[in-house]
Amino acid sequence: MLWWERATDLSRVVDKLLDDSQFGRLIDPTRIGAAGFSVGGYTVLAVAGARTSLAQWQKFCKSPMRDSTCEAQPEFPDVFTAFERVRQDPPVRASLNRHADSFRDPRIRAVFAIAPVGSWLTPDSLGAIEVPVRIVVGTGDRTAPAATNGQRVAELVPGARLSILNGVGHYTFLAECTAAGSRQRQDLCREESGVERQAAHRTVAAEAVEFFNQILGTR
Repeated sequence: MLWWERATDLSRVVDKLLDDSQFGRLIDPTRIGAAGFSVGGYTVLAVAGARTSLAQWQKFCKSPMRDSTCEAQPEFPDVFTAFERVRQDPPVRASLNRHADSFRDPRIRAVFAIAPVGSWLTPDSLGAIEVPVRIVVGTGDRTAPAATNGQRVAELVPGARLSILNGVGHYTFLAECTAAGSRQRQDLCREESGVERQAAHRTVAAEAVEFFNQILGTR
């Protein structure tokens, strides 16, 4: 529920990798990109400069435009109840107070967002993003519908490129399901007719590689 903290997590990972004796020497600090899916897609947009507004999200969720980003998700169905138990804890209150801050990390030079959650991102901050942004969405996404999330973001970010995958749902972007997984969580494993998860993954991976090579260059 404190999803903006994921941006600080990402920046700390970059800090640690650059300072690491084994990995730091392998990283060109001028060629760092970020890719993420779902709330991870939101996260990479946040490190690019997008800002969160809880008031905007609450207003959206009370409007006729509301979508499934206003609901608890299958992986944590009691999230709202659980959050109420900790809402008054000092660290949580402190985080809530800074939710609208900028978490821009200038080391991030390009962003690839897959089915990003974007209903709480402010128009002004999206319009001020200066790094190249590529967004991929699916027309079958009922968790973070393109119209109110990824497509909206693409329309507001200057120069953003949008790819739309026909019939692809939100959880199509997750790893392929095993037989056991398919039996236990059909809601996360079932595809629309004609959609192949592996094929969708190949398409997105190829677009990501092309995008980062174009923006950051190859070694």
